[in-house]
Amino acid sequence: MANSINKSDFYYGAFLAKVIDNGNRPAIVSKDNGRGIYKLKTNGDKEEYIVYIKYATNRNKNSRTWTFQYTDNNIEEIKGYIDKGDNIIFAYICAYNDYKNSEIAIAKLEELKKCINPECEINKSNRVSIYKVPGSPVLRMYGTKRADMINNADNTIHLKRSRINEL
Repeated sequence: MANSINKSDFYYGAFLAKVIDNGNRPAIVSKDNGRGIYKLKTNGDKEEYIVYIKYATNRNKNSRTWTFQYTDNNIEEIKGYIDKGDNIIFAYICAYNDYKNSEIAIAKLEELKKCINPECEINKSNRVSIYKVPGSPVLRMYGTKRADMINNADNTIHLKRSRINEL
């Protein structure tokens, strides 16, 4: 049905509302229930990004971790944008069922590459996890290629919570 609204529309809409509020002009490239792809022009049309968006809903208010799976098709899409020379960034919508205290994490390609390895033969499932520490100015990112802790030390990639405002 053409007029139906999917769950993904709400999550992608949250991202779009934030970037439009910042004066940017997004355009949809492609979307489905597993990911959304948008072209984003920023800084008075001086910079252009492909934004690859994934979302996850956390039903447990006490949990602070969201996990995002990357399928083989997702990996091939991303490689295609990289091969074309597109500037690509990743948005992770970290939502709670009631939407309160939900977050949007923004990661750069170099940060994603530190978390997943599409060429890995041992673990075919590529995933990224975002962890929220209350009161921290950063969200913590790790994945199948990067543990969250090593020898009791934080091994996560720190993503500034305000990064979406810098687009």
